[in-house]
Amino acid sequence: MAGVAHAAFEALGQVPDPDDAAELAAVRAATMNAGVFTAEFLRGRAMRPQEAFGEPLT
Repeated sequence: MAGVAHAAFEALGQVPDPDDAAELAAVRAATMNAGVFTAEFLRGRAMRPQEAFGEPLT
């Protein structure tokens, strides 16, 4: 989800507010040592919102 969130902010030309930025940075820092985060982050960045969250309900 962190990759999807980053891509969404980037696509909108926005940055997360300071509280959200701190939370996203904490997630990155906590998981970087796991060795898997970077690959999953990049995979998330490449996802469309519908892939990450599913199609909207109608």
